[in-house]
Amino acid sequence: MKISFMTLGCPTWDLDTICAKGREYGYDGVDLRGLLETLDITTLPAFTSDIAETRSKFIDAGLEVSGIASSIKLCEPEKRQQNLEEARRTIGVAHSLGCRNIRVFGGGDLTISSRAKLAEIGRESMAQILELDGAREVYWLFETHDNWISARDC
Repeated sequence: MKISFMTLGCPTWDLDTICAKGREYGYDGVDLRGLLETLDITTLPAFTSDIAETRSKFIDAGLEVSGIASSIKLCEPEKRQQNLEEARRTIGVAHSLGCRNIRVFGGGDLTISSRAKLAEIGRESMAQILELDGAREVYWLFETHDNWISARDC
């Protein structure tokens, strides 16, 4: 079994520290949820213009990128365009890093819509994401979080 850690748990570490500590602590991989003050890694040079160097750092440290945790909330219709843009960027980063897993969230406002309606919105949002180039070449992981904690809710 391989073990990885998430960068959400080390918010003050830069990329070099993540690689060094990951190797030092015996991890096999890293799940990316932010770097320093930025949660959406797809906006950072390390994951855009400098992505080849970043991938080399992970490889040199013996770390796989096991996942990328996005900020996508599928059940929030007002964020649909923003979600699609982030999904497009995240797909590119995942492919460049050899990562197969992208984490998404449910979200949504249960005071405005029923759970069934939010689930329908989420399915529609995910269907649009799956139409993006390269989207079907990765696994989309729905994190049980916020309004979607119980398996029966999902």
